[in-house]
Amino acid sequence: MIASEVDEAVLGGNSWHRELLTQMTIPLTDVRPAVLTRETARYLDGYLRFRHVVRSVYTLYLDAERVMTLVADLRPTYERMGGELERFTHFLERLSRADEDEGA
Repeated sequence: MIASEVDEAVLGGNSWHRELLTQMTIPLTDVRPAVLTRETARYLDGYLRFRHVVRSVYTLYLDAERVMTLVADLRPTYERMGGELERFTHFLERLSRADEDEGA
């Protein structure tokens, strides 16, 4: 929704997930700050890659150590992402209030 509604971007193709992740790390001058830090995006990219392996039926090639790392990092990554999305939500709320104040 951020990409389409705020950035007015249309993503498509096979790599739209990765493009979206990258796009959310880039602040857009006079539009919005970065939604996610590059570090959070890097963690999320690990899950994106894992999803590709599983969905592409390469499960015979799963690296048990890598899976355990993803499992161990899941909660911290989720909490980190949640905090960053919450900060972005506060940005949108401030923007909305400013628009309302201008209209009053």
